Amino acid sequence: MIRLLFILGIFCQAQAVFATKPCPPPVCVVDNKFNKAKCVELSDWVAVGKIFDVVHDKKGKPLYKDFAKFKFTILNIKKGKVKIGESISFQVGWCVNMKTLPEDTAGEFIFYGRNSKPSIYIHFDRY
Repeated sequence: MIRLLFILGIFCQAQAVFATKPCPPPVCVVDNKFNKAKCVELSDWVAVGKIFDVVHDKKGKPLYKDFAKFKFTILNIKKGKVKIGESISFQVGWCVNMKTLPEDTAGEFIFYGRNSKPSIYIHFDRY
């Protein structure tokens, strides 16, 4: 019995070693609330536009997340060197681009992004 408990103890410790680190908190959230000023400051660009060409990639257990690919077409620029009419491709990720798309992507959204390849958004919301 002691041998079994010892083996189980080693197995549990080994599993903890291989566990993934948690994602850092969203950079635009301060005191559990969205902080627009901080988000604008941390963004290379801020733009209003539309989401289209959504390709869902819903994962079940243990992730329960939709790693959708989509495009964002810019209609209005609030900050940065992006162009009206430009389409930026994104993919929802785990710790990067972590916010998932809503079920209804009709209408305009505001995106706070970074100049990088692949494309990174740090926040988006309905406009």
